[in-house]
Amino acid sequence: MFKPSRIRLAVLALCATSAQIAWAQQTQQQPQQQQLQRVEVTGSNIKRTDMETASPITVITREDMVRSGASTLGDVITKLTVVQGGLSGVEFSGFTPGAATISLRGLGGGATLVLINGRRIAPYGITGFQEVLTSVNSIPVSAIDRIDILKDGASAIYGSEAIAGVVNIILRGDFTGLEAQVQHGFNGPGALNSTRLSLSGGVGDIAADRYNIFGIYEHLTQDHATVSENRFYPSRNLTSVVGAPLDLRSAYSYPGNLFTGAIEQTPGTTCAAKDQRVVGGLTRCVLDVFEYNTMLPGAERDSLFVRGNVQLSSNLTGFFEAGIGKSKYSYQFDPQFYYNDFNTATLVVDGAPYGLTGPVDLLYRSGDLGPRRLKVKSDEGRILAGLKGSLGGWDFDTAVGTMKGKVTVDQYGSILITPMEAALANGTYVPGLQNDPAVLAQISPVLTRKGEATTTFADARLSTEFASLTLPGGPVGFAAGVEARREKQKDDYDERFVIGEVFGFGSLDPLDSSRSVKSVYGEFNLPLMKSLEAQLAARHDSYSVGGTSTTPKVGLKWTALSNLVLRGTYARGFRVANPRETSPAVSVGFFNGVQDPVRCPVIDPANPDCSLSIQANVSGNANLEPEKSKSFTVGLVFEPAKDVSISVDYWRIDRTNEITNLDITYLLANQAAYAGFIRRDTTGSITDVDLPYVNLAGTSVRGWDVDFRGKTNLGEEGKLNYGWAATYFDNFYVQPAPDALNEDYNGTYLQPRLRMSARLGWEKGPWQTELSANYVGGYQNKPTPSGVCSAPTALNRFCEVKPWTTLGLYVGYKGFKNLELSLLVDNLAGEKPPFDYRGAVNSQTRAWGATYHNALGQVYTLRAKYTFF
Repeated sequence: MFKPSRIRLAVLALCATSAQIAWAQQTQQQPQQQQLQRVEVTGSNIKRTDMETASPITVITREDMVRSGASTLGDVITKLTVVQGGLSGVEFSGFTPGAATISLRGLGGGATLVLINGRRIAPYGITGFQEVLTSVNSIPVSAIDRIDILKDGASAIYGSEAIAGVVNIILRGDFTGLEAQVQHGFNGPGALNSTRLSLSGGVGDIAADRYNIFGIYEHLTQDHATVSENRFYPSRNLTSVVGAPLDLRSAYSYPGNLFTGAIEQTPGTTCAAKDQRVVGGLTRCVLDVFEYNTMLPGAERDSLFVRGNVQLSSNLTGFFEAGIGKSKYSYQFDPQFYYNDFNTATLVVDGAPYGLTGPVDLLYRSGDLGPRRLKVKSDEGRILAGLKGSLGGWDFDTAVGTMKGKVTVDQYGSILITPMEAALANGTYVPGLQNDPAVLAQISPVLTRKGEATTTFADARLSTEFASLTLPGGPVGFAAGVEARREKQKDDYDERFVIGEVFGFGSLDPLDSSRSVKSVYGEFNLPLMKSLEAQLAARHDSYSVGGTSTTPKVGLKWTALSNLVLRGTYARGFRVANPRETSPAVSVGFFNGVQDPVRCPVIDPANPDCSLSIQANVSGNANLEPEKSKSFTVGLVFEPAKDVSISVDYWRIDRTNEITNLDITYLLANQAAYAGFIRRDTTGSITDVDLPYVNLAGTSVRGWDVDFRGKTNLGEEGKLNYGWAATYFDNFYVQPAPDALNEDYNGTYLQPRLRMSARLGWEKGPWQTELSANYVGGYQNKPTPSGVCSAPTALNRFCEVKPWTTLGLYVGYKGFKNLELSLLVDNLAGEKPPFDYRGAVNSQTRAWGATYHNALGQVYTLRAKYTFF
């Protein structure tokens, strides 16, 4: 058999909450024997003693999280090579501010299932434009025991959304004592200032007292920082960055500019010297959006997790879990621009206040309203109780619970069209001059959005090994389970968003939906020979809205040699349309920085058709069918020496019948075929597009995961531990429409082919240190394989976003009684993030790709933990 080496036993001890090494003196003459309890491994419902299964799994331990300096779960996930497309972070653009979601294999948050202790978590309180999301940042890091990343399709085990894989967050199973932690992160320029405090306490010993109850409280604060507070790209005047004139500060400014074909400062107004720019001999006032836009949101978060275990008998344990999270986030953007002539995109007003005759055209932002701001409050709760134990050779686990997420978003600094036009007409609001605060309040009231998501569930599962049903390799393992849940989602926008009264903002129509889900599943573990075992699993899910699906999975694991395992899996997956996708209402959003290839074949900053703001009219479809997928993995695990392990896995995921609307880039690149979906104004510029949801597209991704890890005992000089991991994409095929050809997006914008990480650690006595490295490959600065580079010919050296490598250094010390101290320096050399021309010019939010890069420079994290008892 594949023998459990020391490294495997160490992983087992860390990974299995309930696994213990039991030493029993059977007789005075018999030697002690090591007995490993059977435990449940992510990706299977059958308990086992061998942690190596047919499915590839990455395990992140508590020690890994400490060495990463993570303040949130999102901080942990972002550096994993398997995470492609990044973590949305605490999103502040789009429709779900405050949410942090995970995308495995680049297939989006909707294709990655997130679990806590093998059970689902509540959706985020508000919905995305297409997605019903689960947010991970409310989970207290101090409560996490480990994170399992299952890197193959798992719909047969866990249900919908597990197309790309599963992130299973395993919380601490028990705790006795009292400990406190404090962690503070900061960087040189002072843009980052984050503090995390936690207190953990527990009483009772299961073995001696037959119970254990513990709780973990965590408080986190983070200061708000604007893009201008980074030291690499603090301004949209990028002349010094590109080595050629490229000042992208906006002429839509405060107090504004007069537009007569030429642009000059509005008569009778003034702006600071730093906000002035001379073009063609005329002085204009400019606004740098980097001075306003959020780089890091302000955050304040409180989380509490409580768990209790009570041993009711030798074979029966009762348990409960309760978690509460309360979060506040703050974001800001540049002041709202405003115009009322949609042909010229200018604000037409009476010229008399400026000493001019007749109507005049202005390029204007409402700086007197201040920056646009969002204040987000998110409350999440989760409570469940259950029983687990054994009876008649069967292990069982059953629970009931409820989860709820509530989100309130207050929006400041927006402009209501009707009050603004009325104030302009009667002269109570004069752009660029002093205005009455009461008028400003009428033009720009606080706008509120509220959402709530609730899930109630009950489940039961059991497993056994049939002593009477054996194969050459041993007894057959079996597991089965049932699950029922009720999901409700409500999302209400301020009515003024819905009717289009808020200038420059789209909205999602109100949503009030519910659905029921019933599932049944089964699994066999077949030891065909001593060295060969098979996994067979199937699951049937029935949705009251969205259809049904039956999904199988097959896995094989062959121990070819004592130190070599070959493994492979085949699985089908599915994702049922979410309530937002099935809603018949039309929702309105905007794509910003869009290039119209008809009127802008080559990027020219002076051409408005190279960076359009286009309205998208999106409608749901009650007749959508589930997305389908097929996934394959084949690989090996090789132990060339004691405590050294190498795994290599090839993977492929084919997703069909995708629920999507036409990709806007594909739509605009094929305008002749989709002319009815596109509308233009009298000048020929695109104003809006129709993007209904349909079962339309397909995606096929394939690549390789390599993982090398080991440790070496140096005797009196301590221990070395080391590791290297890489994910390489062979292809990222996308078929945007059934009649379209597959195009390989691999290496295009935000699709790097390669991500790698490495570490080298040393432990001696109370000291521990580790040097780590993270690598993100480069990618082309064009949105599609057939698209054109976002940069003009003169700046074609920016047609690629360059690779980025950062180093980290961790030093920990445990030499004081009950006290642990550590220091982490992330981005040790202060590496500058690669310049992203498309991000700087088109999206206007920052000059680097926030999906994989940051502009914080060196980040220092200090941590102390004290154990009271």
